[in-house]
Amino acid sequence: MQNRTIFGLMQILSVTLVLIIGEILPADAKDLPEFQKLPITLNASEQVPKNILTGPNYRIEANVINDGLIDIYRLTTDYGPLKVESTSLLRERTNELKALSHMEAVEQTDTFAKALEKGATAPIAMAKGLVTHPVDTVSGIASGVGSWFKDIGNAITSDDPNQEGAISAAIGYAAAKRKMAYEYGINPYTRYEPVQDKLNNIARASVVGGLTPKVAFGLIKTPVGTVLQVTDNAETMRQLVRDKSPAELDEINNKKLNAMGVEESTAKEFLKNPYFDPQEETLLVGELEAMKNVKDRKNFIKMAAVAPDYKIVRYLRERAQMMAVYNEKVAPVDRVVAVQGVPLLQRKDGVIVLLAPLDHVFWTHHVWLTLKKGSEILNQLPGFSGKEVWISGAIDPIARKALEMEGWKVKEDFASTFLTEKK
Repeated sequence: MQNRTIFGLMQILSVTLVLIIGEILPADAKDLPEFQKLPITLNASEQVPKNILTGPNYRIEANVINDGLIDIYRLTTDYGPLKVESTSLLRERTNELKALSHMEAVEQTDTFAKALEKGATAPIAMAKGLVTHPVDTVSGIASGVGSWFKDIGNAITSDDPNQEGAISAAIGYAAAKRKMAYEYGINPYTRYEPVQDKLNNIARASVVGGLTPKVAFGLIKTPVGTVLQVTDNAETMRQLVRDKSPAELDEINNKKLNAMGVEESTAKEFLKNPYFDPQEETLLVGELEAMKNVKDRKNFIKMAAVAPDYKIVRYLRERAQMMAVYNEKVAPVDRVVAVQGVPLLQRKDGVIVLLAPLDHVFWTHHVWLTLKKGSEILNQLPGFSGKEVWISGAIDPIARKALEMEGWKVKEDFASTFLTEKK
C-alpha cells in the first residue's frame, strides 16, 4: 500500500475526504470564520443543468450531499441504484446512460437482429481462417501486418486488463468497440458494466454484421449525449484512443513522457499503473505534453505513477487538464513544483497556483489545516511571490472570506469559464 503522506494535500482535496474531525476553531485560527458543519445538503436542480436531471433510464435524486469539497449524487436507474462522486463524473455517467438507452433501442431493431445473427458464427470462422488462410484473413481485417502482429502479441502476453484479447484484436472487434464508443462520446474502457455489456453487443454486430456507427445512429434518430466540459486538446486525444490499441497508446505515451524528461523507471511505473485505463492515461499525458516549455512536468507523473485508486486517477487527469488550460489561456507557467508530493504551478512571476477540480468548497477544519500547512511550505519556496487557488466549481462566501484572510487570491467557476462545452 502506498504511503498516504504522498497524497497529503491531494487526498484532502479529493473525493476520498473523510468527515470533519471538529468544528471548534483552533487558537491560531480564532480570527477566522467558524467552520461549517458537515455534511452539507444541496439541491440537485441548483447544481447541474436541468436537461440532465432525468433521462429515459435514470433519475437524479433531489438531495445532494457535499463533503466540504465534492458533491455526491445518488441516481435511481433501470440497472440499480448508482452513487456518483463529483459533478464532472455525473456528466459522464449521465452521458453513458443516455448512450445506453440509445444502444438498447438499436438492439430492438430488425437490422440489429440480422447483424447479430450473421455475426454469431463469424468469429469462429474468422479465427479458423487465421490458421488456414492467414494472409487472406489478415488482409481483410487489418490495415498493416506489422501493426496487427504487434497488437496480437500484446493481447496474448499482457496481463493488463485493458489490453484487448487476442481473438478480439484479430477480428477487429476491439477496434469497432472503440469507434462506436467515440461516436457515443463515451470512454470505451468505462468501468460502468451496463455500458460495457451493450458496447460489446453493438461492436459484435458491427464487425461482421455491417452495423456501422452511421447505420446505428440512422436506425434511432433520438439525440444522444450530455454536454461535457472538455479542453480543446481532449478531442484530439479521444481520436487517438479511437484509432489506436492500448499497446499502441502505451508506446505513444511513453515517447511523450521521455520527451518531457520523465525518467524511464517513472514512466514505466506510470504506464503500468492498473488504475489508469488507456483513455485516462492518454488524456493526462496529452495535457502535460501541451504545456510546452513548462519545466519539471515529471513531478506530476511521479505522483500519478503511484495513484492508489480510480478516483485519484480521475482527479489527477482533471487537474492536468486545468493546468494546461491555465498555462494557455490565463498566464504562462514556469514550472511544476511538488509540495508534499502534490503538483502545483509556479508562474514566471513567482506566484504559486493551486488548481483543483472541486464542486463546492466550504470552510471546514480540513480545508483550514491543508491551507495553513501548505502556506507554511509555500513561503519557503525559491522565488515565491504570492498564492492563488482556482476551483472548477464554486466557493462558499464564508470559505472565500477565510481564504482571502489567509492571503490567497481566490478564483472559481474555472470549468464554465475556460472549458469548452461539447456534446
